[in-house]
Amino acid sequence: MAIKLVVSDIDGTLIDGTEAIAPELIEAAQKCKEHGVVFSFATGRTKELVARLVKTVGITSPYVISNGACIFQEEKCLVSHNFSVEPILSIIRRADAEGLTVTLSDERTERALRLTDYVKEHQKFGDRFQNFIDLDKHDWKNARFVKVMFMDEHHTGKIKAFREELKRDFGQQYWITTYADAAVELGPCGCNKMTGVKELMELLDVRQDEVMACGDFENDMEMVEYAGVGVAVDNACDSLKAKADYVASKPYAYGVVEAIEKYCFGGV
Repeated sequence: MAIKLVVSDIDGTLIDGTEAIAPELIEAAQKCKEHGVVFSFATGRTKELVARLVKTVGITSPYVISNGACIFQEEKCLVSHNFSVEPILSIIRRADAEGLTVTLSDERTERALRLTDYVKEHQKFGDRFQNFIDLDKHDWKNARFVKVMFMDEHHTGKIKAFREELKRDFGQQYWITTYADAAVELGPCGCNKMTGVKELMELLDVRQDEVMACGDFENDMEMVEYAGVGVAVDNACDSLKAKADYVASKPYAYGVVEAIEKYCFGGV
């Protein structure tokens, strides 16, 4: 089995909170390219939040964003799955009124409803939350999104009730994933990183057994289980490690580089 496509999650897999890309990862991605192996991303981030990393790593091939809802190549959107939030608008309003951070993403941009502590913290990076959505003036009837996030950055426990309500009443209408006691994300029904990787494979004419997928958390589970080689970095959650074909001995990008060397270039 020869790996022809390496797909990696970003947050928690390639980078920590500093958002710095390890030079070793850039070198590994370049080595992949020189040997005819595509290195790509499968991330929950939107186009604007992945642009700097795409440039830094030198990715010119298509990549998956918004948890499988979209595929971009440079500035061109090759695949897009979107949805209306009208059915959950009352929940969005309640979450906002209770002080949770609510963000909505289209194919290119993630916007928040208001300036919260989470938004302030992320504005420091300079590439996000430059514009806001007005709950009362937005055209909700015609608007389409690829992802909605409810964030309880202060861990007040409020997110639990919203998570349970969304899963109970809208679990068949949206793809829903959770991040411990901090956040809930909604995407298009039937879309996740695995479906995004499948569409990426079709674009690149790559087989399942020729794919290596790397991740760290439960929203990477489907693609890690699906790939010919599923990799969990050392800092990954236990549930993902249990499903992975290979658990790296190193965390973050160093673990991804370790797996690339092992499965793409025959390293130890």
